[in-house]
Amino acid sequence: MSEALDFLLYDLCVDLGFCLPPADNARICAAESWDADAFTKEVFRVEGMDPNEHLALKRQMRNRFIEMFGSGSVDSESFQRRQQCGG
Repeated sequence: MSEALDFLLYDLCVDLGFCLPPADNARICAAESWDADAFTKEVFRVEGMDPNEHLALKRQMRNRFIEMFGSGSVDSESFQRRQQCGG
């Protein structure tokens, strides 16, 4: 899951300009679980931005998380099971 999160954070940096400091990037990737809302809120927090003031960016980031991990909460174990079952 950490590799997928790192890939997502890279995409957010390149495509949306959310380029986190390495320590924050590593911390987010090492978390045991995330859901789309918590992940989005944390990335905005690290950037020092209020997600409610940037609704289009918030929606784009949330949708990218959902595209990669689904709409529910994801943890390393459920992510591995999903990958083994083909997605």
